[in-house]
Amino acid sequence: MAQAESLSHGRRLSRAFFALVGILLVLALIHDGAAAETGAPVPVDAMHRGGLYLPSELPGYVVPATTVDTTAHITVSGLVGRARITQRF
Repeated sequence: MAQAESLSHGRRLSRAFFALVGILLVLALIHDGAAAETGAPVPVDAMHRGGLYLPSELPGYVVPATTVDTTAHITVSGLVGRARITQRF
């Protein structure tokens, strides 16, 4: 009985950990998206942050598209955490 309770407690801690990691990931993505909403041209190398980039008149630069909405859905199942991020531009 004690072993079963310990296993159940471990599963709850595992789910809580993955939920926390997922939430932190979403917050980091939203923060990067908010920083990219300036509309100022950025170097092509900055495209690793994710998002939608439009061509710029300056060679080697792109313009980040303004993000209208970001939605995050996080599901934790056992040791697996899944996050689905949807952005509207």
